[in-house]
Amino acid sequence: MKGLLLSIIILTLMFCRSQPVTEGSPADQAPAGPPALPGEPFLTVRYIVGETAITDRDIESIALHFKGTARQRQEKSVQMLIERAIIDREARNESIIVSDARLEHEINQRMQMAGISSEEAFRKSIERDTGMDFKLWKDELRYILIRQQLVQIKLNVPRPEDSEVETFYRKNRHRIGEEVRFREILLRPSSGSLDEERRISSIARETQRALRGNPALFSGVARTLADNSSPRRAAGGLYDYMAIHEVAEKDRVIAAVLHTLRRGQVSEVFRDRRGNYVILYLENKRPVPIDRIRELIRNRLYFEKEQEVFSAFLEERKKETVIREVP
Repeated sequence: MKGLLLSIIILTLMFCRSQPVTEGSPADQAPAGPPALPGEPFLTVRYIVGETAITDRDIESIALHFKGTARQRQEKSVQMLIERAIIDREARNESIIVSDARLEHEINQRMQMAGISSEEAFRKSIERDTGMDFKLWKDELRYILIRQQLVQIKLNVPRPEDSEVETFYRKNRHRIGEEVRFREILLRPSSGSLDEERRISSIARETQRALRGNPALFSGVARTLADNSSPRRAAGGLYDYMAIHEVAEKDRVIAAVLHTLRRGQVSEVFRDRRGNYVILYLENKRPVPIDRIRELIRNRLYFEKEQEVFSAFLEERKKETVIREVP
């Protein structure tokens, strides 16, 4: 069940890749390639991590994506760049390569999970949700995939037990979300004429007034109302239990109205995102059952354990790595 509880991980804060220093070079020597030029101070090497150089340009590039004082942003940037350099080294040692084809496959999967078919719409969604350029996001995604492979090859992450899943569900039940059972009447003008709009609007208002006083009639009216164009008309407009976020994936306006309704309440007439006149009847609302999201919770807990195990692994590698600041 997409989006519930976990949501897609928001990837944070990017940087430009640093270049490896040629083997045998002095630690305070600039990396192989064009030397720093007058007027280009950002090419100055600031740190050496093993055989990898971190330049002022690298630090400045990632610092732009952090909040805080200049010093705080720089410290966070340096820390992240050091970790990336270590990850790169471990990936080389294990011959881990994330190809462009693998990266595109992952992006396509994420587009499907988000219910987005247009690459342009997905790009805009990523840039809006993460606050970063799409190209930078792709670079960061590549590192996420590398880390996943390192975990599989080098580390042991225990799979969360059912008891852990159930404990998480109990503690977070109020935040997990709700699912709703509801009925709809959907009235769609057959043309764009003003007379047709008035006719449909009048039918919608009259129907709503009648049902508001007697909600028990909603199912029968939904079946028999000639102008009702709901795809669930034959079932009395019934939508069996759906999570609110699933409704929102189809129509955010309908989801917002359902969120405000009380059990047994008929909504006012409103227009959905397609311009249809809609009346809703909320039959029931309840927390999402654990069996519907058990594996989502398990994946969430596994990810948290993976983070802990990988962080410990990274700290050990830092202790084993020569990290020098270049004056």
